[in-house]
Amino acid sequence: MLVLEGEFILELEDGKHTFKAGDTCSVSAGTTHAEHTGNISARILAGLIH
Repeated sequence: MLVLEGEFILELEDGKHTFKAGDTCSVSAGTTHAEHTGNISARILAGLIH
C-alpha cells in the first residue's frame, strides 16, 4: 500500500505502525492484521498480487 495523504495505522502482532503520505507498507497473505486511521483520515493506493 502507498499512503497518498493523511495517516494510516497498520496493527500487527508486534504492535501498531503508523505510515504517512509517501510511505509504503505490505502485509503477506494470511497475516492477521487490522487497518485504522488516526485523527487524520487517510487515502491509500492498494494493489493485490495473485
